[in-house]
Amino acid sequence: MAKTVDQRVKELNDGVTWAIANNWDSAIAKFQKELNAPNFKSLGSMAGLAANFDKAQSTFEQNMQKKDDAKKLFESAAAPLAKMHTQTDGFKKDLDDIVKDAAAARKQIADADNVDDMLKNAEETLKAQEDVNKERKSIFDNWMKVDVNHAKVIADTIAKVKKEVAAAQAALNSSNTQLNSLETQIRALVVKYENTARSMDREDIAAAVRGFLHVFGK
Repeated sequence: MAKTVDQRVKELNDGVTWAIANNWDSAIAKFQKELNAPNFKSLGSMAGLAANFDKAQSTFEQNMQKKDDAKKLFESAAAPLAKMHTQTDGFKKDLDDIVKDAAAARKQIADADNVDDMLKNAEETLKAQEDVNKERKSIFDNWMKVDVNHAKVIADTIAKVKKEVAAAQAALNSSNTQLNSLETQIRALVVKYENTARSMDREDIAAAVRGFLHVFGK
């Protein structure tokens, strides 16, 4: 009977499919001549319903795949994000190198014990710190640009994935509604075929038609 999208997805993922047209042909193979007679044909075309069901199921499966393929968008973002991580690691190293270079370049008077030497040392330390601050600011500015871009790549990827998933889900919902409607129509037509067969005292045809419903697992 009526299935939810999740139920149908689970069944298809478990390998449960319904080749309705082929199953109908197999079920009534012995009675094609009788079922092509006007008294059955006038009730409706089971072959047509079966073909439409198979087509709708194929569309459903295609959109299952489209929804699953949306995860590949995360993979496409991996390379630029990895590049940004490498840049960030480089910034961290640059910050360490700045301090080391500044310490190595700073000229200090050893054992300064008078105010003049101490003042010179302090001025040299101030100059070194100001140079470090300028270089750090440049690095942090560039680092912030990378971080902003990092967030943008993630946000854009999320938006793309959501868009793909929403489109695929809408198509799944539509196909599932169509499949449920077609199954209902097929079951109703089976009842009509059965009743007509019994009115002809052809229980063999009625049984074959009724047996076709096993294709739905019930």
